Amino acid sequence: MIRTKDITSLSKENFRKNGIFSILIMVFAAILSAAFLALNFLLEDLFVFLVPLFVLPIMFAFQTSIIALREEENTLTFSLIFTGFKQYFNPRFSSTYSFFRGLLKILIIFVASTVTIHIAVNLIFYLTNFMGFTEMYFQIANSDLSWESLNAIYLEHEALFNTLTICTNVPSLFIVCIFGLFVYSLNSHSMFLRLSAIKYNGLILKSIFSKFLKKNKKSFIGHYLACNWPLYVLFILGFGLGGYLGSLAMFNSTFIFTGGLIGAVLLSFGIFGAKYFANKEALYTAYIPKLTKIIQGVTAEYKKQLEALKNSLGNSTLLNDIETLEEELNDTKKDSEES
Repeated sequence: MIRTKDITSLSKENFRKNGIFSILIMVFAAILSAAFLALNFLLEDLFVFLVPLFVLPIMFAFQTSIIALREEENTLTFSLIFTGFKQYFNPRFSSTYSFFRGLLKILIIFVASTVTIHIAVNLIFYLTNFMGFTEMYFQIANSDLSWESLNAIYLEHEALFNTLTICTNVPSLFIVCIFGLFVYSLNSHSMFLRLSAIKYNGLILKSIFSKFLKKNKKSFIGHYLACNWPLYVLFILGFGLGGYLGSLAMFNSTFIFTGGLIGAVLLSFGIFGAKYFANKEALYTAYIPKLTKIIQGVTAEYKKQLEALKNSLGNSTLLNDIETLEEELNDTKKDSEES
């Protein structure tokens, strides 16, 4: 039975191997990620592209840099970091975070939270007549709904509309961010499997890890949260502080959300990032025996399919290719047992 205490002990060992240096690396990664996220101040909703194209690859690059520095005793250089950044887009690693599968879940959460929060906020504003919301509502209901009349009502209640937008958009976007952090963080444990000597391609490794998560979902998530809850506390605190500072610059949803997201990344990954990555590696290590069983099961299934294919081909020239594949499967089985 895997215990959180054992994972914590492994994490402390991982953390001690890099120590202060890994903290400095993650502070730099957090600052660099925040700098890219700051571009969202210039164009609303740009973060949708910034996260998959820059933030996730940056975190991936710095994590692989920490591992390389420990195992190969290199020195940290921009070349090493850039190599990790490029590696993220390599076919073997491109689905490390299962971005598009995670995005589908995030969109569902976004739609559900937006609708719920929108209804709740409008109802509260209406019942309390917050900033004259009730009068504004009846003004719209009694207007001819022409552009001129609606624009006049908007200009009369501009502060109310701005507050309403903030109260509906920012909470739903925050929910999306905290849920996205959880989903992509959980999926990112597959990075260690992809860094191993196992010869399967990225898509097969993604499938193996998905099967592993499905089979060990409850215990794996439980251990993950037990080790990494400070990351989420710091993320929430950072979002609140950053959102407040953003509102001082300009009181609108873009500045509040962007400031909140920057504050969340800086505080959570800047303070807890090094320990968080040490926890991830320890969690993966603790579950290697269970993951190995999944790999061996997949390998056995592929070997069975190849054997059936060989029997159906008879003396075909394709037999040599199939035998080569069988040798690779045997190598993969040995690699999984060694890892």
